[in-house]
Amino acid sequence: MVLGAHRRGDGGEGATGYLAATMLVAALAGAIVQSGVGLTVANGIGSAVCGVAQPEAPCRTAAPAPVRATIPAAVPTGGPTVMPTAAPTAAAARQGPAAGGSPAATAPEDLRWTDAIARYRWSRPSEQEMFPPMIAAGGPQPGSPLGAPVSGLTVREPTQPAFTRQDGGSGPWHLDQADPFMLPGLFSLHATLWDVAKLAQKSSPHASRNLLHFLGNSGTPLRQDVDRFLADVPGFAADVAEDQAALGRLAIKRARASRTTEPVTFPVNTSWDHWTQRDKKKDSDDWWRALGGINYNQTGQVTVWPSNEPGAPWRYEVTTRVNLRDPYDWEWPSTRAEHEDHSVFVVMHQWGLARDFLAFGSSRLRLRAGVR
Repeated sequence: MVLGAHRRGDGGEGATGYLAATMLVAALAGAIVQSGVGLTVANGIGSAVCGVAQPEAPCRTAAPAPVRATIPAAVPTGGPTVMPTAAPTAAAARQGPAAGGSPAATAPEDLRWTDAIARYRWSRPSEQEMFPPMIAAGGPQPGSPLGAPVSGLTVREPTQPAFTRQDGGSGPWHLDQADPFMLPGLFSLHATLWDVAKLAQKSSPHASRNLLHFLGNSGTPLRQDVDRFLADVPGFAADVAEDQAALGRLAIKRARASRTTEPVTFPVNTSWDHWTQRDKKKDSDDWWRALGGINYNQTGQVTVWPSNEPGAPWRYEVTTRVNLRDPYDWEWPSTRAEHEDHSVFVVMHQWGLARDFLAFGSSRLRLRAGVR
């Protein structure tokens, strides 16, 4: 299966964990050809499965035919919407992150392959269903990461800004109507991908869960365990901590300029920023294949305490949560040799047997303190 993927506008997208699946290549590619799906898809699945068996040296295949449809400049409204996480109480803001580490991961849905196949649409979908925008509801885009300060130690946590996918993802959903003679081969291919994802549940639980949701063909948003992501990917956690320190320094700068003599608190709401593991030596192979690059922001507050002594440093305390938004989709293969061939997943999406979705989630409150 594909695994280290390349998404539109991203450094990577993922699927299942690495598995010993070499035995699938010959039988699966042969079955696809016999069922009439064609050389392009056979090459795609061969490369994808080989990428599982040989993750350090992905197989190369012939370049597939280009996608036959383009994404319209203006897409209809509609599509999945994620509601923002509720703002914490003042007491929760004062307490900062809860003790005891990250919460348990969200339990995977009780997905069955037959349920996924039952979602197959025998009729062509509407234009709105084929080209749905991927949107997460939220507030306006912040002009500054810090809002207006208030006296005291707490403020209400702002709502994270709205998020919209900026590209066409895997292309139009269910664009192609498969010939009835091709459907047995397509269903067999889908079942094989499903089985490989199921086999990866122990070794790569998050990648497996996300791929199964993609193959489940509902297109509904799927919550991610952001606390576990932060724990498993130390490179990202370090960048988040540095972001918090920068917010603390900025808050002290503004508080000094206001010549306050009492503690003040600024609401925090940052713009969406992109982050990818590609330059972080892949802290977690599971998460790399589950999400690849992500978009994140921080919401919460930063409190500044002025110094009572001239020339002494001021103190800050940042209490924020990390919010994640990531379109789970696939890019049509690049001609660059280092890109793995993920055409099989694009084909599953465009033939209506799988569907892109929005990955989202929020962490618990995280505390960082310092002086300046």
